[in-house]
Amino acid sequence: MTWQTLLLSAFGVYYLSYSIASEDIDGPWSAFRRLRGVWTAPSDWKARGIRCVVCVSCWIALIWTLGLIGLGMIDPWQSWLVWFGLAGLSVVIARYWQR
Repeated sequence: MTWQTLLLSAFGVYYLSYSIASEDIDGPWSAFRRLRGVWTAPSDWKARGIRCVVCVSCWIALIWTLGLIGLGMIDPWQSWLVWFGLAGLSVVIARYWQR
């Protein structure tokens, strides 16, 4: 995996995570709004998690990593490192843009 692929993947994970977690983005065909609408109770852990960029980025990074494995871009033995690396970079990007 090249550093360009890692960086572009991190931005992709951040964008999807932010789009899903953000209340002001509906997404195509209002898919993100409907996904957030499934869990609405404020005391529900899933409702808090779907509105958290950090929480969502962990799961989006997993899906992205599985896609990179499927495309043959990374070795399956490196998958856990890529997964947490993408999630971590996504959090760094989110914290940077919140300043």
